[in-house]
Amino acid sequence: MNKPTILFASDSVTDCGRREDPAGLGDGYVRRIAETLGSEAHWLNRGISGDRSRAESSRSPDACDAVAGTRDFPVDGGAPTSG
Repeated sequence: MNKPTILFASDSVTDCGRREDPAGLGDGYVRRIAETLGSEAHWLNRGISGDRSRAESSRSPDACDAVAGTRDFPVDGGAPTSG
């Protein structure tokens, strides 16, 4: 049986330095989940610091966690900030 692919896509909360991490997981909640569940799945962190939340549909993950960040919900009632 193939392992499911789990994609995490969001902003800096998800990114957490993933580009500097040899495993590509960063040092945040994505790493904690991957360490806890281990080899049960193939883990992809595609968080982009400074970006708004969005899913990377081209990878066709089995599951996707897209965390809405502070740039997605403006406090002044205006449009979300660009990212």
